[in-house]
Amino acid sequence: MDPTRRVLLTDGLVGVLALATGMAFAVPFRWWLVPLAGVTTLGTAAVLFSEERDALASRGYAVVLMALFVGLPGLLALGLLWVRPPLGSALAFAVCLGLGGAVVGYRFVFGVLRPVPEKRLARARDRAV
Repeated sequence: MDPTRRVLLTDGLVGVLALATGMAFAVPFRWWLVPLAGVTTLGTAAVLFSEERDALASRGYAVVLMALFVGLPGLLALGLLWVRPPLGSALAFAVCLGLGGAVVGYRFVFGVLRPVPEKRLARARDRAV
């Protein structure tokens, strides 16, 4: 399998699984979920963009930024699932939709509309899937 196809399939699967997980927590519309999902989406896409173009000084920065945009709200959602399940479900819904939307959207732009960045292709060549 060529590296471009491998990248599209792998990242597409990750994004679709995150969206499916988010749909498992589906809740009625709440206005405050929109900014949370938006921040998660934009933060995740920015980290993916920066990491694939060597804009970050090291891979450690990408890990810290992903923890900030996805991990922290995700852990907050998990904690709230025990304390206040409706609020925890709403947070998990927004975070999963933001993460999945970012991965699918980013890979659509930089994989279908534009070429996959060379750094990502090199990583795909090194791995066996």
